[in-house]
Amino acid sequence: MTSPKKLYDPIREFWVAATPEEVVRQRCLQKMLQLGYPKRWIVVEASLHPSLGEQSLAIGRRVDILALYLKGSSLAPLLLIECKASTSCSPAALQQVMGYNSIGAPFLALAGSEYFSLRWKEQTGEKELFYLPKYQELVNACMH
Repeated sequence: MTSPKKLYDPIREFWVAATPEEVVRQRCLQKMLQLGYPKRWIVVEASLHPSLGEQSLAIGRRVDILALYLKGSSLAPLLLIECKASTSCSPAALQQVMGYNSIGAPFLALAGSEYFSLRWKEQTGEKELFYLPKYQELVNACMH
């Protein structure tokens, strides 16, 4: 039985309050699972730890969604997603997700109630897609 005020989080495996931001987060997680992102390699609302990146991070900073992939024999950051309840992508939100990326995820995304923006850097400059690719597509891009 579901409650309109609660959503089930399939990654953390518990019910969460259905805040506007949480609705966006749960939509992203459902889409990720549909696109082949391994459940065991998705982290939700986790505190960033200095061991995940080259720089120390302020205590209390948390990522909304982090997808990992197997790089060699260890897990590495693949995609960092910041979820917002807003209907449009703001420069402040973009700065926030970029600030979280001292962990070195090659792909960054902003997800809102009415938008999705995936960004990454290539030699020719920054690229952007307005949808979430399949997990294997992002992993393959990292292998080149």
